[in-house]
Amino acid sequence: LFVKDCLYSYRENKVKELVLGNCRSDDGKISGLSSDFENLEFLSMNNVHLHSILNLPKLNKLWKLELTDNHISGGLEVLAKKTPNLTQLDLGKNKIKEISTLEPLKRLLHLQDLKLYKCEVTSLINYRKSIFTLLPQLIYLDGFDANDKEAPDSDPEADGLDDESGRGRFFSALLLLELFPTRVGSGHASVVWGDAQPALCPETLARP
Repeated sequence: LFVKDCLYSYRENKVKELVLGNCRSDDGKISGLSSDFENLEFLSMNNVHLHSILNLPKLNKLWKLELTDNHISGGLEVLAKKTPNLTQLDLGKNKIKEISTLEPLKRLLHLQDLKLYKCEVTSLINYRKSIFTLLPQLIYLDGFDANDKEAPDSDPEADGLDDESGRGRFFSALLLLELFPTRVGSGHASVVWGDAQPALCPETLARP
């Protein structure tokens, strides 16, 4: 992942939200993301060819993590160590096959919303009952609670991105990245930062 390439003109500790989409991790691991992103609250790495999240840095303020459409099959114990305040986790479309793979999530005491749609584990008998039993802190699984009541629609306020919490005050920008053709043809990154106004480098501008 070209995190440093995308954000070299930003101060990492000012970034609140980082969305990387359709970029490619050549070795299947996270790279370029460090604990310097100490104020990061939302991180999305969907469809970036991740096989492992072992290199995830310590992100104490992270409360929402999206890792959909990757190749993750285990190693979730790193989440309890590196993201202790995580409340929303999306692991849909990954290679998770067994309930036991999710046991490390018991240590995420604040986890309320978990998504595992289109993972093989969802086809197991009593899948939902087993997950809610394993993770008693959980409120929603795949968008529904234990009584099959649908979760409220997700929106900025529902996700906590409101002025009262302070998150809604941060400006968002979409950067279209020109990635190396040997890795992937195109991708995008969305960044939310604090009081620092970024300078877009030529590499981050969209093709005409």
